[in-house]
Amino acid sequence: MIAFAWVTGFGIIHASRLEWVLLRALVAMGLFSALGYVIGWLGAAVARESAAREIERRVDAEESKRAQEKTE
Repeated sequence: MIAFAWVTGFGIIHASRLEWVLLRALVAMGLFSALGYVIGWLGAAVARESAAREIERRVDAEESKRAQEKTE
């Protein structure tokens, strides 16, 4: 929505034709939405990987602790 508003405002300030302003604003909104989706997807993948590593680390630490207790 910010891209749409920015392009629309810029087009109005420069007295462009309304059809072209709206077309450019829709294209900008679509491109920025796609970019936001990709960045969000990458961020979610990084967060999932980090959580999985943390769980694996805790499980390994617990197993190591149990193995050490058995040897004592």
